Amino acid sequence: MPSREGVANFGIRLDVFLKNAGILKRRSLAQRFCEAGAVSVNGHPAKSGKVIHAGDRIQIESWNRRLLVVVRSIQKRKTRQAGKPYEVLQDDRKSPEEIF
Repeated sequence: MPSREGVANFGIRLDVFLKNAGILKRRSLAQRFCEAGAVSVNGHPAKSGKVIHAGDRIQIESWNRRLLVVVRSIQKRKTRQAGKPYEVLQDDRKSPEEIF
C-alpha cells in the first residue's frame, strides 16, 4: 500500500469509523448504508470494509440529509475526550416540501 506524506500509515474500516466518530449510531447501520450505496469515499461508492485514512472525504446520503466530512484523525476506540475526528464540510438537510 502506498504511503501518504505527512499522514499516519494506519487506517480503520469505514463502518467502524462511522460508528466510533458518532456519525451513525451502530456499526450494522453503517454497513446497511454502505450496502445501499449511500456512502462514498473520495467520490467513489464504498463498501463497509474499505480502509480509510486521515484526509479522506466521506459523503453520506440519507432520505433527508447529505453530509460531507473530511477525516482528521483515526481513533481505534470511541472516546469522549478526544473531540471529533472529522470536520463537517457540508450538511444539507432537505425541507419537508422536498421530501414529500
